[in-house]
Amino acid sequence: MLQNCTLNCTCGPPVVCKPYACPSEHICAVKDGVMGCHDSDLCEGKCGIHEHCAQTAKGPVCQASIADLDLCWAWGDPHFRSFTGSNFHFDGTCTYMLAGSSGGKQDLTAFTITEKSKRSHSSRATSVQVVTVIAYGYTLSMHRQEKGA
Repeated sequence: MLQNCTLNCTCGPPVVCKPYACPSEHICAVKDGVMGCHDSDLCEGKCGIHEHCAQTAKGPVCQASIADLDLCWAWGDPHFRSFTGSNFHFDGTCTYMLAGSSGGKQDLTAFTITEKSKRSHSSRATSVQVVTVIAYGYTLSMHRQEKGA
């Protein structure tokens, strides 16, 4: 197959190329290192309910569907809104996990996002001192009142 599966060539001698189109329910893609017409679900049904199959340079992979992603956020000292819409107010001096995933199956990325609070010297209130993100083998820590380079 050549030119996005629009030419089908056979070795000769001589080499003969003819116009070609993939049949319906098939797409032109590289699978297992071979360009050709493949079933439109290159991931062969392995993707989860909130994922879709995407073609990458490494081949087909399951990726999170952006429309299905929920949001969580943290604000102030220290408040958190969960993926389910619940609000939490952290008054302790613990390290709290804000979000995380073990990665599980199907090549999802494992990650954690934590926040560590500290009691204020002048009051009984606590404030966020550090937020840490761990993903892709890296650890990124953002410390309160620490200036970047």
